[in-house]
Amino acid sequence: IKYIKTKRPFVILKIAMSADGKIATSSGNSKYITSKEARTYVHQLRTEVDALMVGLNTVIRDNPELTPRFVKGKDPMKIVVDSRLKIPKNCILMKDPKKLIIATTNKAPKNEIKKLQQRGVNVIITKSKQGMVDLQDLMKHLGKHEITNIMIEGGSELNSSAIREGVVDKMLIFTAPKLIGNGLGAIGNLGIKKINKAIELKNPACKKIGRDMLITSYI
Repeated sequence: IKYIKTKRPFVILKIAMSADGKIATSSGNSKYITSKEARTYVHQLRTEVDALMVGLNTVIRDNPELTPRFVKGKDPMKIVVDSRLKIPKNCILMKDPKKLIIATTNKAPKNEIKKLQQRGVNVIITKSKQGMVDLQDLMKHLGKHEITNIMIEGGSELNSSAIREGVVDKMLIFTAPKLIGNGLGAIGNLGIKKINKAIELKNPACKKIGRDMLITSYI
């Protein structure tokens, strides 16, 4: 319905975190915070969306496959938000360039854009917002590519940018019964200084998956 009305995709933000809100340890290790049951559930969701989105830092740190390998079903497109085209050329996502969209800005080197296009990667050049990819503009481009829904599986910076820029419609927060302590938070800076300015999540629902809890809500 959102896509038909606005020509922009419906966006789900998925977070997998510890009970104290961390998505990785202080050394960057994040495999795996949640249970096999929760990860299988996410893989099923991957078959139901048109595309998965991550930021450059996630590609560098985790080198993810972003496939629904635990279940049978459609393998979605992969979108990497990379404002300067620093994506490693030997990363796993590069092995299937026809499935890859890289969102960048006009600050990206023209020769790098050409090289990626020659390999078969779809490069989308968006407006620049403080030197980064303008996510609202990216959603317009993705709508033109007939991508109707997306699941973001990024790190704290992409998570906070997507929320701040108002592109997130629904949140899936998987919480594992683990404590990490000094680690990487699930969501970066939202610019909120007072509790009464906190973003209210609508229609929250909670269910258990394996040992983990899943909170579903809308923004």
